[in-house]
Amino acid sequence: IGRRTPKLVFYTGENFRPPIREVPLSLSFDHLPPSLSEWHMRLPIWVLDREVQTVLRMHGERLEGTSSGAATRTRRGFCAFVASNANVHDASIRTNFVQQLASSFCPVSCGGAVLNNTDGLVPDKVAFLRGFRFNVAFENASRSGYCTEKLLHAFA
Repeated sequence: IGRRTPKLVFYTGENFRPPIREVPLSLSFDHLPPSLSEWHMRLPIWVLDREVQTVLRMHGERLEGTSSGAATRTRRGFCAFVASNANVHDASIRTNFVQQLASSFCPVSCGGAVLNNTDGLVPDKVAFLRGFRFNVAFENASRSGYCTEKLLHAFA
């Protein structure tokens, strides 16, 4: 019986470039040229989110005009913001945006650790967001193709 060599697979849902050709397969958010498809497959983290099918169905209905829209029109809150890390990259851009929006237009309900004004962290982010007409959803970093669950959750 021959020995089997383990196969290594690299996966990241974060803004980190995959180590192409260093491992047999890399899975990441990255849009890479087809010439690298032997070593890489695009698999953004939002595809693995448990809410993805429900949110895509709801959003599709809204786009096609087959949704009554009542669920969105009857949302009581104006705008939500859920963030947990105020120190990553240049988080001041998003916190300044939320503070300026709240001071010049309408209050923004902040259910995460950053700028929290909801008497504690929300236990279910998607359920919280469904109570608002708008959601401020900044990514922590920017790179072509990089998209996490934040955008998906904004469509909830």
